Amino acid sequence: MSWYAQMALLVVSTYAKIPSTVDSVNPDPVNQQLTQNSCLAQYRPFSSEAKYLFSEAASEAGVPRSWAYSPGLHSILQKESNGIVGIPNYTIKDQRGNSAQNNRDYWKVAHEKIRNYESIAPSHATGLGQLQPENVDRYYPSGRAGIGDCREEAIGMLRYIKAAYGSPNTAWSCYGKLKPELCPKKRFKEGY
Repeated sequence: MSWYAQMALLVVSTYAKIPSTVDSVNPDPVNQQLTQNSCLAQYRPFSSEAKYLFSEAASEAGVPRSWAYSPGLHSILQKESNGIVGIPNYTIKDQRGNSAQNNRDYWKVAHEKIRNYESIAPSHATGLGQLQPENVDRYYPSGRAGIGDCREEAIGMLRYIKAAYGSPNTAWSCYGKLKPELCPKKRFKEGY
């Protein structure tokens, strides 16, 4: 077999592997903490855990499984939440006025306030895709009840990208930019 054929086989075998369960992925020791919903606390962008989560969410989101491996998806995931499930937006403050992102004990309080339609910050975005509550209502299978659930957040993020941009790579191309010709639905510069 030629060197080129061996390299092609290596690439295909590396990227074609989809583990059957998250437990079989062999997560790194830093990521062993589970959330209340049997999710990992973090799905590091580009990791096998993140690819598995999004590949499982893809069918319910109505998108191709290949999106789970998209560099655009993982780049957005990295910028928005670094793959941390349930993370509140940086504008949400805890009871001491500090960023709630650094106070996991406050996350449940912030999630509950958002579920109850309480105004707590300029942005009420949360989760893997940092979706605003109206988009959580529209794209998560259980609406606001799904905040903090990795599966719901992954499905919601994929559905939002499909509705707003058509593909993860287009969404990434629009990230942090106003490009009416490429991103006609985007009305803000920040994020995607």
